[in-house]
Amino acid sequence: MSAPKTATPGAFPALTEPPVRRYLYGQTASVLGSWTQNITLNLLLWEMTHAAWQLGLLNFLLQGPSLLVSPLFGARLSPTSARSTAFRILLCSLIVAAILAATQFFGLLGPAIVTAAALVCGILAAMEMPTRQLLLTTTLEDKSSLGSVIALNTLVFNVGRMIGPVIAAYLFMHAGASSGFALNVIGLTTMLVCIRSLPTDTRLQSVAVKSGGLRHAVAYARADNLARQCLPALALLGLLAGSYQTLIPVLSHRFGDAARFTGVFFGCAGAGAMLAALLLSSHIMNARRAMQAHGAAQWLAVLALGVISLASTPWFAGAGFCALGLSLTLFATTTNSTLQRNCPSELRGGIVGLYGMAYLGTMPLGHLLMGNVANLVGEQAAFGLMSVSLALSLGALRIFGRPASVER
Repeated sequence: MSAPKTATPGAFPALTEPPVRRYLYGQTASVLGSWTQNITLNLLLWEMTHAAWQLGLLNFLLQGPSLLVSPLFGARLSPTSARSTAFRILLCSLIVAAILAATQFFGLLGPAIVTAAALVCGILAAMEMPTRQLLLTTTLEDKSSLGSVIALNTLVFNVGRMIGPVIAAYLFMHAGASSGFALNVIGLTTMLVCIRSLPTDTRLQSVAVKSGGLRHAVAYARADNLARQCLPALALLGLLAGSYQTLIPVLSHRFGDAARFTGVFFGCAGAGAMLAALLLSSHIMNARRAMQAHGAAQWLAVLALGVISLASTPWFAGAGFCALGLSLTLFATTTNSTLQRNCPSELRGGIVGLYGMAYLGTMPLGHLLMGNVANLVGEQAAFGLMSVSLALSLGALRIFGRPASVER
């Protein structure tokens, strides 16, 4: 591999590298397929059972393993093993998607198989998250573009979050559930081809960097100022703000058209997240601006939750969801890119796993918590409680924890 390049001009510097572009092509197809499959599982299980608690269990199984599996598995990864490990995980996911498509096509898919498949998919996704993050950052030749490439990856994820459910609903209504699973087979196959085409970094092979292990990653996180301050903040945001998705259908029903406003609110949150990812992946967000945005983002989430709790019209609530998506993506992506850039190479897999545990792993717990709170006090009061609880928790963290500065 040629020597690292200096930072290149352009709106999105990371896209100047062909391996990064190939990775992101495959990631786009894979994320779209994954969202399509997950929504198809939800629609299919609802059609089979009409039981809301089973949908809650399904989504917990799809997301919950990130809480434990991501840090444990990520700590065992090394830059030299990321490519082969990602390939094997994708192959397992492809087999599961093919089994779902075949069993549904032949009329053999029932609630028990759907639930079991959700658990397997959740474990594979929890293993895949740190693996893909490490593979992406290892593929990047110009390390000065690390923040840009992580933000682009976030952008791809949010595009999938916006478009995947629409594709899933259309295919489910017009072509059946098997087509949703088949689309995921296509997406995973595309990602496999793209990963297979990535060049092998001979520099990493010569160094033979080994994983530092979970114990060393935790020790680093406890000693590092940024990690010690921001990982707990991420956990609070995942628990108290990232759980907003559970309450969107209920809030939409309050405004008189559940189907319409569910799509509007998810779209607003996705648009805010995409705006944040675009800003962070471009040259617009320099180091000073990134530092300011990172510090303000968590408090913007508090404000956004408060706006939603007081909204008297759906458009006012939509503005709150847009601000919420913007704030969560700004804080999480900037924290992720800075942690990966600053930590030693042998600890990167473990640090990414801790990031996944802190942010993605707490969201399923938040779904369960806020769903029960909304049943007791109502959905808008629940948003208000989320805002107040998040403000108090972040305030306590700021008082008792050491301030962290972010340089991008």
